[in-house]
Amino acid sequence: MSKQGLDKNSIIGLVLIGVILLIFSYVTRPTDEEIAAVEKARLAKEKAKIEQIDSNQIVEEKTVQTIDTINLDTTSTLANDSLKTIEQFATFGPFTDASVGEQKH
Repeated sequence: MSKQGLDKNSIIGLVLIGVILLIFSYVTRPTDEEIAAVEKARLAKEKAKIEQIDSNQIVEEKTVQTIDTINLDTTSTLANDSLKTIEQFATFGPFTDASVGEQKH
């Protein structure tokens, strides 16, 4: 560029850059089939999410029903396990996990 402003070569360069950008945007735009495929994939993903949410709700309902049918005897077993764990921790300290298991020869 000269001191006076834009010369002929600068104008031609800017016009060419503009034309290249326009051609590039026209060539790289998606076709109608690509747009339809993306939309179809998006809808399938949303449908799968909805089905997954529905199946999770069914599983939660079954879990609640199963929990309701558990005997109170299991709570006493859990309490005994907790007491046993506390006793082992008092004896072995941080090595409690290593003290549990079968002895191998």
